[in-house]
Amino acid sequence: MHHTTDILDWVGEEVDLDRLADIHEWLWIVGRPMPPRPLHQQRLLNREIMITEKMDMHLVWTTGRIFVKPLPRFLLSRRFWARFLCCQEVPVSNADSCSCGGRRERALGFLFSYAALIAHESDFQVAKETRLILREL
Repeated sequence: MHHTTDILDWVGEEVDLDRLADIHEWLWIVGRPMPPRPLHQQRLLNREIMITEKMDMHLVWTTGRIFVKPLPRFLLSRRFWARFLCCQEVPVSNADSCSCGGRRERALGFLFSYAALIAHESDFQVAKETRLILREL
């Protein structure tokens, strides 16, 4: 079993957005901040769904492609959230100073993106076909 610090480091790497934080002030140039279109609409736009394991590439799109990070199974575990992603000491509004170090907020943002990507039953099937979510869901 990994030590708690090792697991927290690993979760931090899974939801790492440092590269985007460096260019955050310039992102307005490429578009408005808005939820992604559902997966069936991505297909209607002739975008191939490409798997990426880098969080900072999640939902980046170009002609004919959209990069999507698969939903890690640990984000579907209530016990994992309770142990590693729930801040007990500090209110969520002050996330930078809590023990989660922003991991919780990034994980919630990632789940929010999936709520937009999987808006219909057809999106759920596309997510399974492309292995974005576990087949057994």
